[in-house]
Amino acid sequence: MNGNQFPEVPDIEQAYRAAHRALEAIMPESVSFVPEADLDGTDVILQFPVLVDEAALAVAAHLGPYIGWRAEQQRGDFGLIAAALDLDNDGERSFGPILDEAATAADQGDSSLEQAALVYRRETGRDLAPELAGIWLVMLMPAAVASEDSGWLDCAGYLAGFMILYDRDEDGTYETIGHIWTAQAWRCRGIARQLLHEARSRFGARTFEEPLTEDGSAFVEASRTHRAGA
Repeated sequence: MNGNQFPEVPDIEQAYRAAHRALEAIMPESVSFVPEADLDGTDVILQFPVLVDEAALAVAAHLGPYIGWRAEQQRGDFGLIAAALDLDNDGERSFGPILDEAATAADQGDSSLEQAALVYRRETGRDLAPELAGIWLVMLMPAAVASEDSGWLDCAGYLAGFMILYDRDEDGTYETIGHIWTAQAWRCRGIARQLLHEARSRFGARTFEEPLTEDGSAFVEASRTHRAGA
């Protein structure tokens, strides 16, 4: 065998090709890649990790990034749960379920919050994704729940939406709402409105930071009208 040639791996290559074609079907139009049919030999294996990463982001955009948390036992059905993660003050103003470490710390920048921030950046056309700073209000949607002997629940599900608050004038009050996002499958269910209620009632948030998207502008206007009529 010529030392400059890769050995043939027909069974592995065919498996990768089949998986590659399946992932191509869910790739957003904005993602650039070479179709499986145009790839030779092991090139299909080399490109495959890129499609896997993009597929994870496609799921995150639709359902929200995967996220885990611990919560106290409760009765009745499980539904959307609001929580806050204070990233400026060592969790001093956090509330709600305890998010697991992967929410903010994961390898290669793919924590739950970072994935949500990246999807948000792409959808809004911003140059930069929001950093892990400020107070993140998040809406959690459980998909699996396991009970512990200690009375706690281990939950896994999706980060269905977020709202980020900032203390821009450093007076101790998080009055500025910098970013708002809801995953595609959970829109029109009042998630942003619920997070806004938490932001106003718990933190005194009152200012929306620009620039705003078209949807963002409509939400801000609706929230002002609702508040004026309350």
